[in-house]
Amino acid sequence: MKKLKISYWYISKFWSPLAGGPNVNESLLRLNLNNKINIDTIINEILKPNLELFDYRYKTNFKNSFKYAISYYSDKELIDSFYNSQPQIDLPNNLPIRDFYIQVWFLLYGNESYLPLDKECYTEISLEDIFN
Repeated sequence: MKKLKISYWYISKFWSPLAGGPNVNESLLRLNLNNKINIDTIINEILKPNLELFDYRYKTNFKNSFKYAISYYSDKELIDSFYNSQPQIDLPNNLPIRDFYIQVWFLLYGNESYLPLDKECYTEISLEDIFN
């Protein structure tokens, strides 16, 4: 079986629109993610539309990476992948980090399972390879 390509950098890049920029409504970056409605807003108004800009292969690799991260990354790796993008917004402090990622998964993919395949089914690729 061909291994699925994953990368920490797909996850970090996913959060990068939260760093702001000319195409981001800055008022959204002042929302408090302790409120579930605000999480929904950030995903639906910023992150999901940004993800849609990428091609099918990129989106598939991101999805596999996100699924893998939810189950196999440590809490520190999940937190670091968020803050590596230098967001102008903080993670919620009323929700464990893994639960936050799971909530984001359901906002992106509905009721599709976030449970990954066995670790042996994946291969980690470098930052340079995510666009190749």
